[in-house]
Amino acid sequence: MHTSHALAAAAAFTFATSAYAQTPPPQRTLPSGPVFVSPMGQPFRATRESRRAPIELWLAHADVDGDQRISRDEFVNEAMMFFANVLDANHDRGVTSVESTALWREQAPEMLNARTAPILASNGAPPNAVGPRGPRGGERRGHPPGDDRGGPPGGGRPQIMLGVELEPVMSCDRDFSRRIDATEFENCAARRFMELDVNGDGYFTLYESERAREMLAAYDQRAER
Repeated sequence: MHTSHALAAAAAFTFATSAYAQTPPPQRTLPSGPVFVSPMGQPFRATRESRRAPIELWLAHADVDGDQRISRDEFVNEAMMFFANVLDANHDRGVTSVESTALWREQAPEMLNARTAPILASNGAPPNAVGPRGPRGGERRGHPPGDDRGGPPGGGRPQIMLGVELEPVMSCDRDFSRRIDATEFENCAARRFMELDVNGDGYFTLYESERAREMLAAYDQRAER
């Protein structure tokens, strides 16, 4: 009697483990909607509810005083909050490529797709050339007349960064230790802001960057469809 119970229990256990082994893992839902990755590597993704381009979401996040521009202090402070609260996932006061890759895999898989890798410029020109400024909906400079490349700037690949760095996090590793501490990241943020502030007035606005204006125009066209 005991033997039959033991055999039945073993059979049930075998069936259960076999069924479990054959059950496929749940599929992860990839994020959707246009995304912008900030110059320091933080993803911002637009939704139907936000009604703003992802680059505008970044501006609103960094622009603490609400003057529609980002100061050097605002830029660096946002970078350090990102470093401490998001990037440094294990809170060991350092960031590695494992942590940045895990973040992008979860929130911005576009960063890991070689076919949609961000590029520096659509026409070989500096990515932050100063151009006309104005309120939203004002003049925005695109490709020059007669440009026969067709499609969106960048050879049809989505533009998700301003183009200051192709790899915004680990490019801050100046001592090649494969690990970035807070001081390295802060110094990197200060240098990167100087690259963005092309007119040297101590502030960055979206209309200071041709790439940013192209992103805004692309989002407007997408919203009109």
